[in-house]
Amino acid sequence: MKKQKKIRLDQAMLIRHLALNLKEAQALIMAGEVRVEGQMADKPDRQINAGDAIQIEKNHPYVSRGAFKIEKAIQELAIDVRGLKVLDVGISTGGFSDCLFQLGAAEICGLDVNISQVDYGLRQNPRLCLLKKNARFLMKEDVPFEPDLIIMDLSFISITKILPVLAVFSKARILSLIKPQFEASRGSVGKGGVVRDREQRLRILLRLKHQIENLDFAVLAWALSGIKGRKGNQEYFFLLQSGKKNSIDDKMISNACEI
Repeated sequence: MKKQKKIRLDQAMLIRHLALNLKEAQALIMAGEVRVEGQMADKPDRQINAGDAIQIEKNHPYVSRGAFKIEKAIQELAIDVRGLKVLDVGISTGGFSDCLFQLGAAEICGLDVNISQVDYGLRQNPRLCLLKKNARFLMKEDVPFEPDLIIMDLSFISITKILPVLAVFSKARILSLIKPQFEASRGSVGKGGVVRDREQRLRILLRLKHQIENLDFAVLAWALSGIKGRKGNQEYFFLLQSGKKNSIDDKMISNACEI
């Protein structure tokens, strides 16, 4: 009997289009969502036979755990997304978009500098269009519809850098994930990029709220993210709208940091 060729599990997943890249394959394996010949595999470098059966068994209904972040915010803020046209700024693998589709969104335009990250299955949805572009240079005509809602998840950049671009969509509310480590002033975040101190988080959120208001946006409400960030940062959501003046009181931001 001919000996079967061996291959790393993560590489085999990539070859079979079970993941978009090695990073995603490794994440699925380490999350315990991959089975080889019916048995759970938890090591990306495991050598398997080239013909071994590989199955993905996610223990949640979304393309990524990021969906749980926005799911909780939508529930808490009582946002009805049914029938809405949505712009997803920083779509990444598509967790936010997947959640909104499952909640009844009509159409979504996903924006990112690297749209190859978007989940393969999600890309097959005819109601999703993808736009490969830096959000800083987004033009109104780039989006094929007038969005009712804009959802946003940015990393390594403050949302204040992107909000002026989004002001052209004046009718849309914006539900943006707030990552304190990327909104803090330079040099104020501790080792590992985690903002652990409650008072520091409060200062960051209040400073951000005032910056948003200075850009002629109102902070209409806030909510906690459903799960913490990758390194353990407590994250938040702000519900915003351009041109509005009725921002929530600063005391409500203080309440956010009490939790």
